[in-house]
Amino acid sequence: MIDPTMFDNLKVVLEGIIYDFEMDDRLTILDRTDSIDLAKLKKSYIVDFKRLRGKTSVTLAMTADLQTLASEILEEDMTDLACHFQLTFHTPIKNPKTDCEALLFIINKHWRQFHPTITQRISYIYPGHLHYSNAIQLKFDDGLTEENIDDLHSIMTSVVETLNSIDLIFK
Repeated sequence: MIDPTMFDNLKVVLEGIIYDFEMDDRLTILDRTDSIDLAKLKKSYIVDFKRLRGKTSVTLAMTADLQTLASEILEEDMTDLACHFQLTFHTPIKNPKTDCEALLFIINKHWRQFHPTITQRISYIYPGHLHYSNAIQLKFDDGLTEENIDDLHSIMTSVVETLNSIDLIFK
């Protein structure tokens, strides 16, 4: 029998937490992708969800690339192995200048301890746009390892708290 990889172990725990949160009505799952890209030899787990009656959604993406998978399976140079991990919050905004600053404050409030790289991408439909769409990406540069398994519940709690805060301010 083949041993599960770090990616598989993290995915199982993370997926269980997400489904527990859905059972507790803290969030609702919108979409889920669990794939292996044979062209790039990459595994990915992507899930989209939001609060039950919220407007803001989040995309959680965890991936393991060829180098990570091969090093782990071959048990070679496992010191820096980690799964890539990022969150992207999607929310409508009206005034990019003030709303982006407010969103950055919310993100920093909930995510400061994790030290993610934060970017905001604004888009709108032309012509006649009345609202902008903001995608706030949090990239965890150190990635996730099996040592972070105990952190996954607090990460998901921070996701839900962030969704609550954004939806409260941007009704």
